[in-house]
Amino acid sequence: MIEITDQSTDILKRVQAKNQELLYLPVAVTDVITIIQEVKQMRWAPRLMTSDGLLATVFTQHKEQLGLLDGLLATEFFHNASQGTRFADRVVAAHEGRGTSYTAMDVEGMAILLDAMNRCDDPADRQCINRQVRSTVDFKGLQGKISIDSNGKADRPLMINAIKA
Repeated sequence: MIEITDQSTDILKRVQAKNQELLYLPVAVTDVITIIQEVKQMRWAPRLMTSDGLLATVFTQHKEQLGLLDGLLATEFFHNASQGTRFADRVVAAHEGRGTSYTAMDVEGMAILLDAMNRCDDPADRQCINRQVRSTVDFKGLQGKISIDSNGKADRPLMINAIKA
């Protein structure tokens, strides 16, 4: 992880010298904007990728910078063009098509929790619930199967979109 500082141009030049073709930028919106501006000034054209939520933040807080995001790749847990599951169809119908990615993740997380509770003899047994959540295999979530390992790490579908500003 590289911290954005006054020396960020020097850091970007060192990265450029290594012929990097992709920069993943899981940093604050203002830092993404600064990096994009500096990369353009350097006349360097690596693919740039950031985490989900950036576009919404730019729309709400930095609309004047929206053009800088054109072509930027962004991770996304949910995408309206991806094919959902029957579970997703029921969730969309129940919420009348309203909601955000955060709403979707909340609904999905609650469904995983309820599934884990239903696999316990006593659905109030916290230790059993924790074990069952951490042994989730191929739970049919909104966009596909989710598995959670014994360390609590989830394996789930993730989309990458190109932003068209």
